[in-house]
Amino acid sequence: MQCVIIRNILNNTINSMKKTLITIFCILSFTSSAAELFVTEEELNAVIKNFISDMSDEGEDIDISISTSSIKGSRDKFNIQNLRVYNSTPSNLLTVEEISCSGYKINDLSFNTSLTRLFKMPPLIDVKNSINRPSKCFIEGVNFSFDNSFLVDEMSQIMPEAENSNSLDMALNLIKDIDIEIDYRKKGNDYIQDIHINFADSIFFGSKTSMSMDIEEMYQFIDTFMNNVIFKYWGYQSYENLYKDTTGDTSDVMKDFMAELEFQPTVFVEYIPRPIFELLLNSSSLSISWTEDQFEYYKRNNPEIEGFILAMKAMTISILDKDQFVMMLSTQEQLAPLILFQDKFYDIYVSAFDAAKEFSQNPSGMEIILSFDEGINLMPDLDMALQNPDFYFPSLLMEMFMPLKITFKANPEIR
Repeated sequence: MQCVIIRNILNNTINSMKKTLITIFCILSFTSSAAELFVTEEELNAVIKNFISDMSDEGEDIDISISTSSIKGSRDKFNIQNLRVYNSTPSNLLTVEEISCSGYKINDLSFNTSLTRLFKMPPLIDVKNSINRPSKCFIEGVNFSFDNSFLVDEMSQIMPEAENSNSLDMALNLIKDIDIEIDYRKKGNDYIQDIHINFADSIFFGSKTSMSMDIEEMYQFIDTFMNNVIFKYWGYQSYENLYKDTTGDTSDVMKDFMAELEFQPTVFVEYIPRPIFELLLNSSSLSISWTEDQFEYYKRNNPEIEGFILAMKAMTISILDKDQFVMMLSTQEQLAPLILFQDKFYDIYVSAFDAAKEFSQNPSGMEIILSFDEGINLMPDLDMALQNPDFYFPSLLMEMFMPLKITFKANPEIR
């Protein structure tokens, strides 16, 4: 029984690190001076078909076609016009007016395929430049053009209370005109990514993440891990032997490796180099806002919204002082343990109260910000987790919670 518990804990630890590693692999594979370009009609077709196949049941092949009016670019940028994904009916599944991206070697074939086709990290200097230099992507005019009856069936499962209502019509309209902007930059020692999503100029989502790390340590960790997999786990004597078995293209090997990393992570424990590099999360925020017309539309079709706003106004007439807040916690059995962290929770309460008060006067959006004064390490201490799991995981939660600051802001500007 103890072995089963430890194995489950280990799986959770490896899964956490695995998701972070997969994210890093994806970032590096997307971002050598080569004449060949990465984004081509052939590559675009393969990427989209593989993505849709992976999303489908049991990874079955889907009968789709992809077309564009033009694909242009150079080593550090690319532009795709009028992307269309359709089936044999022919019926559009997805259309995108324009995709435009720029960044260091973002369109270089050798750099972008090093991990997948060679199972090898790109040169360190290129990885540094791609991470340290700014990049941008604009995706405009996204239209999920599925048959409306199919979308209604899917959304009815997500929102059963909204079936045959105006809410479904509104949701359908929102997903037929989407603009996405992704902005990445380095500021001081922080790596910052902003994502803005515009739904039909009516609803706006935003997210901002700030992280920091030592690029050379990260690079050395991943490079050593991949070498351990090749030479120690798979037993190859050299890259040349690996390439002989794969006709020089390790794409299928990479797929198998990623699948095994996802579903059997414990087999890689002994091949993970120590120490594991630090990946610090400094702050993360999520925000949503909407236009006045959009809000009025929802109020007309959902009368309970008005009652919710009135209740919020009533609840934010006067704020509890610190002593009243602690008294409130002590009288609620479920909340009593929070008294141990009364200062932190009172700060959260004040921030939420102020945001709710402002929101009730002009309900046009909300933002939540999580921040850590010195950053929180997202990479687990694998050895500590293995040696003393009963102590490690509670202490990890405490380590994450103590420096955490939660801030609420009403009516953020996202557009």
